[in-house]
Amino acid sequence: MGTGRPGGVRTAEGPPGRAPLTDVAGRGGRPTSTVARAGSGADSAAAHGRGPARAPAPRPTRTGHRGRRVLPVIEFARNVRLWFAPQQIRQEGSTPDYRFSLANERTFLAWVRTALALIGGGFAVDQFLPGLARAWRVGLALALLAAGVLCSLRAVSHWIRCERAMRRGEDLPVSRFPALLGLVVALVALAMVVVVLVGWDG
Repeated sequence: MGTGRPGGVRTAEGPPGRAPLTDVAGRGGRPTSTVARAGSGADSAAAHGRGPARAPAPRPTRTGHRGRRVLPVIEFARNVRLWFAPQQIRQEGSTPDYRFSLANERTFLAWVRTALALIGGGFAVDQFLPGLARAWRVGLALALLAAGVLCSLRAVSHWIRCERAMRRGEDLPVSRFPALLGLVVALVALAMVVVVLVGWDG
């Protein structure tokens, strides 16, 4: 029970071990302030033994533009080294499901088949189209051969990167190479259309 005091001050007995609560009455008998009051937020919880105060979250650090340029180079160099030492991949992460590794190998073989098709197309343009102007023939053949070489290198690089990502439990890598390869093939096809329409002796 509260005990009345002169001057409009009212006190109430609080729980054992705590200071009594004192309210100062204002106009109309309503309390306007509290002298002893429990703390608020994480500080009060820590003061009364309810839990530790939360530490502020660390701010993310920023990497300069030079750091962002160096890291891909180091990653590419490490991937190239793994091309000739694939057993070192076992040192990273854990072994994934064998079905995923076999699917990754099938994707590698699909890229190799695409590379062989491009290389064969380049030789076909150069050898079996003698009536085509030399500039057109050499240009189209070199474009197809270059695309085949890049596609074969991409096959190995993509296989290594996907295998490392699966062992680490990371997202699979993405690349702009499929879009670039599609553009090259489309340009070669458009060039062949122009050659057919204009004539081989143009």
